[in-house]
Amino acid sequence: MTKRILILLPLYLLCFGSQAQESLIRTLDYAMLDKLIELAKTNYPKRKISQENEKMAKSTVTMEALGYLDLVNASYIYRPNNRPSINPINPYVYNGFQVGVGLNLGSFIARPFRIRQAKQQLRIARLENEDFDNILENDVKAKYYLYVQLTSELKNKTSAAQDAKSLFDRLQGQFELGELDLDTYSTARANVASTNSALIQTEVNYLMAKDALEELVGVKLEEVK
Repeated sequence: MTKRILILLPLYLLCFGSQAQESLIRTLDYAMLDKLIELAKTNYPKRKISQENEKMAKSTVTMEALGYLDLVNASYIYRPNNRPSINPINPYVYNGFQVGVGLNLGSFIARPFRIRQAKQQLRIARLENEDFDNILENDVKAKYYLYVQLTSELKNKTSAAQDAKSLFDRLQGQFELGELDLDTYSTARANVASTNSALIQTEVNYLMAKDALEELVGVKLEEVK
C-alpha cells in the first residue's frame, strides 16, 4: 500500500501542475499589465534615449529652417556728406550711408534639400520611437506572463514539497517502528529531496523573472497598485 502511494504521488503532482497551468490565463491581471507597460514607457532608460533622439531630430529641422538667415550677409558704409563723391583716395559715388547685401547662392539652393533631409530624419526617429514602444510593450508582456507562470509554479512546487515532507514524516514513523521496509523508506526520502530541489530551482527562476520585469518597469512590483 505504501509503495502504491509513493508511485502515485508523483503522478498526482504532475496532473495537479498541468491543471494549474491550463487555468493560468484566468490569473492574469490585465489592469496590472497596462500599468506595467506605462511604467516601462516612463522609466526605461533606453526608451528615454529614443525620445531624446526624436527631440534632437526635431530641433535639427528647426535649425535648418532658420539657416536661411545665415545665407544673407549685410554690411554698411558711412561717408560724410561734406566730402567729394569721387576722389582718388576715397572713390565713392555717393556720400552718406551705403548698404550692401550678399547672398551665398550655393547654400541657398542647397538649403531646401537640407531641410527635407532633416524632416526625413525626424520621421525616421519617430518611426524608430514607435517601433521601440511596440518592442518594449511586447517585452513587458512576455516577462509578465513568465512571472505569472512562475508564481503559479512556485505555489505548486511549494505545495508538492509540503505534501512530500508530510508523507515522508508519516512513513519515517512507520520505518522507525519497523512497519516499513528500507527500500520504501529510501524512495520516500529521495522523493523529498527531489521535490525540495525542484522547489529551490523554481524559486530561483521566479526571482530572476521578477527582477527582469522590475528592470523594465523601473519600480518594485510590490509598489505597483
